[in-house]
Amino acid sequence: MTLPRGTETGPREAPQPVEQPVPGNGETILLVEDERELLAVMKTALEGLNYKVASAYSGQEAIDLIEGGQAFDLLLTDVVMPGKVGGFELARWIRERLPEVPVIYTSGYTGFTRSEMGEVQAPLLQKPAPQADLANAIRNALEGDT
Repeated sequence: MTLPRGTETGPREAPQPVEQPVPGNGETILLVEDERELLAVMKTALEGLNYKVASAYSGQEAIDLIEGGQAFDLLLTDVVMPGKVGGFELARWIRERLPEVPVIYTSGYTGFTRSEMGEVQAPLLQKPAPQADLANAIRNALEGDT
């Protein structure tokens, strides 16, 4: 529910424009998220933006998919995941093999520094990201504007 700002003695603010998400062109996103419910929500949102989605619940599962031949145009990965392969490690592994693939990190914690990202510097979106922010970050990354 959205309530207008203002008080009985003060006027309402003018409506704020809502940014429309930029749709994809059928590119494939490798989505890596260890929280199953959040992965399902993000997958649905990405498909609604006209992306194909390959998903994995861990960094190691993503590596297994890639080694099995899964093609993708962008990596969208959580940073903190159980196991030995977190988001930063996964991005580093992918960059060694597929240097042209753009990366976007997601996390509930956005206090990560660029030095913690290591060799793969990429945008970091706070979860849950508004659909327009997610769509624009993906489009910018795919177009090389990150």
